[in-house]
Amino acid sequence: MTRRLAATAALTCAACTSTPPADAPPLTGSYVAEHEVIVYDGTDWTPQPATDQLAVVPREDSLDVSFVLLHTNAHICEWHGTMGREGDEWVSREVLEYVGERPECAMTLHVSADSLTLGDPGAVCRRAYCGARGTIDGIGFARTTRTADVSWRDGLR
Repeated sequence: MTRRLAATAALTCAACTSTPPADAPPLTGSYVAEHEVIVYDGTDWTPQPATDQLAVVPREDSLDVSFVLLHTNAHICEWHGTMGREGDEWVSREVLEYVGERPECAMTLHVSADSLTLGDPGAVCRRAYCGARGTIDGIGFARTTRTADVSWRDGLR
């Protein structure tokens, strides 16, 4: 059940937050969040270890971002895209043409000195990128979990 994915390169956080500390760690890399999900095996609901993954690769004025998030009963959220700077956050906007009212998905990434947090205002993006029990908004990753290898994200393109 557990997927372990890793993340290449190095860019200081100075390009990615408004006021990073002088000793901010590099941003480029993969981040993980360990947790448990419950999965129904046909008889019982049993807890299973799970690992959410996030990869970030800065470009000149944008970030390439990929993530895989695991939720109850193995429902998955998966996304890969490019985010541009809007104020203190990184954002990717897309109109979901195939959803009846054509809502705008605004996927966000907030970068702070000690964490990276995904956002999905109004839970619009989850409709396109998650299974029924999946969610994106508020999922966070500690900067201390960073590894430099981002090669796992190539499978998401």
